[in-house]
Amino acid sequence: MGRTDRFAFKGIASKEDIAKIEANSELSSCPKTTYDSALQSCQDNPNETALSFFMLGKDFKSPFTFTYSEMLAEINAAANMLRSLGVEKGDVVGIILPNLPETCFAMVAAQTVGISFTINPLLEKELLKELLLASNVKVLITLGPFVKTNIWEKVNAIRLEVPSIKHVIKVNMTPYLQGWKKSVVGLITQFKNQGTSAEEQKLHDYEHLKEQFSKDKLSFTFDVHSSDAAAYFHTGGTTGRPKIAIQTQDNICFDCWSTGHNLRTGEEEFTVYGGLPLFHVFGAMVMLSMCIAGSGHLVLAGPKGFRGDGIMANFWKTIRHYEITVIAAVPAIYNSLLDISSGEDCTGINYAISGAAPLPVEVMRTFEKRTGVEILEGYGCTEGTCMVAVNPPYGERKIGSVGYPIPYSEIKILRQDSQSNYLELASNEVGSVCIKGRNVFKGYLEEEDNAKVWVDFNGENYFNTGDLGKIDNDGYLWLTGRKKELIIRGGHNIDPASIEAAFYAHPFVDLAAAVGRPDPKVGEVPVVYVQVKPGKKLNEQDLMEFVREKIFEKAAIPKAIVIIDKMPMTSIDKIFKPKLCMQEIKATCEKELKGFSFQSIDVFNSKSVGFTAMIKGVSLSDHDTIKASMSKYSFSLELQQ
Repeated sequence: MGRTDRFAFKGIASKEDIAKIEANSELSSCPKTTYDSALQSCQDNPNETALSFFMLGKDFKSPFTFTYSEMLAEINAAANMLRSLGVEKGDVVGIILPNLPETCFAMVAAQTVGISFTINPLLEKELLKELLLASNVKVLITLGPFVKTNIWEKVNAIRLEVPSIKHVIKVNMTPYLQGWKKSVVGLITQFKNQGTSAEEQKLHDYEHLKEQFSKDKLSFTFDVHSSDAAAYFHTGGTTGRPKIAIQTQDNICFDCWSTGHNLRTGEEEFTVYGGLPLFHVFGAMVMLSMCIAGSGHLVLAGPKGFRGDGIMANFWKTIRHYEITVIAAVPAIYNSLLDISSGEDCTGINYAISGAAPLPVEVMRTFEKRTGVEILEGYGCTEGTCMVAVNPPYGERKIGSVGYPIPYSEIKILRQDSQSNYLELASNEVGSVCIKGRNVFKGYLEEEDNAKVWVDFNGENYFNTGDLGKIDNDGYLWLTGRKKELIIRGGHNIDPASIEAAFYAHPFVDLAAAVGRPDPKVGEVPVVYVQVKPGKKLNEQDLMEFVREKIFEKAAIPKAIVIIDKMPMTSIDKIFKPKLCMQEIKATCEKELKGFSFQSIDVFNSKSVGFTAMIKGVSLSDHDTIKASMSKYSFSLELQQ
């Protein structure tokens, strides 16, 4: 039996299609709340599979499955459980979990009674504590003791230092194991630190507690409105001070509904491969929320997603077994998949979506050539509730662009004049990418974080993304600059300030600047340039040992430290990071060009395409080989004889 297509999504081929959708005023079909979305999908498709989950890549043929009626039952029970623990409208439910079915149920349940806050479980305990304190979490759902994980150890070490937490609910991952591992791991887990309850904070087992509550319906009056806060997401991931974005019910429902028009999620078969983390908006929206909105089937590939045991090795087998129609991943994953044979024909896949970081053009072309699967590059941000723009799957894809704005949303390219007034730029002119629409978030939790991010243009409020870009004559968005100097490692945003803070703690460090070094696998990795105070001496090894314990996330630990005599500065005494970035690109080119004859390498920052390496004096016979070698990097390349 096929799924009911309640939204009648037709897919978008041109900007004229977007205009037709907006003219027809189909917004009435957009759910008001995330619970309404789940309820409607259950009513329309009660027996269709909503979720499949397996722990290990090799177990993909024997998943744990949930129909839409079973998913709604789990959401109801979890929501009733949270309400019994005192969660009311405006209260925050913290969720520190890997990708599990319980993560999905808890997110929607928390949004039904209060606010969900999914937090990266890989963060170190100090940063977890800061996020929990900043968000005033009332109930915390987290992973209990389990082999080869330290989530519970980190949470248990800091939970009593967060006064707002009244209840901690532990999820047991053991039932999802299969065969002998289930018994052995279960036995080992019994001897791991279980923690103790304090008078002011109670510990609970998720499954045991949940089973005490009705699955049939909500046991309380559902009083949630579209304007209510539904979810918190932390941005950056490694900032020294938490920066938390507030998303409303309408933000989530609208973004999924509008994106669905682009991607035709209402078609009869809509099965998404889920390897992205659910604590990030890309995974939370494109995987979970959009699947629920379109009554799709989410194949949740292990608790660690793409990083899980055997997940990548069995990727294409899994794709064919579930007849996956949509893949969502970051550029680093598509690059890694080039090393894994796709085997048989993959034409059952409608398209793949790439986001979170620039996708090198040659990676896109090589992937498509080998698999026959088209990649749709899109653009999104936490503040835009994930999807802001995406290439049309049924029209012209402009490789290098990030496509059209989603329906019922606006993107303006603005620039300030000498009187600080914002002016809209003409086609193909580069300026600040500013967005407006029902997908744009409510603001940051801390009011001071909202300063200077909102733009008043013609009496309307736009969010300034901090990215630079242009819109061409056909309405496609092109990004030309990077947001707030973030280092994007495998789609994960790393705030340079968090790294630099660790260096500035050393008494001999005068100046420190963290930038991204081009990397063929993950896009870029952090490196730090350091200027030592006059009369002092430092070496790279000693400094690395000093900062390693002060950086809260492993991904942010620099791959290298470069001590320089003088830091490049602007005319107003700010560190000029573009020069350092260009230095890293030049060094990367020199490394890749060993064995080739060339005259010079010049790196410049183009207003139209960003950082570009100009290599002069290259033999024409070497052009194709050099282009192939450099295609794994995201910076632009120009060759001259």
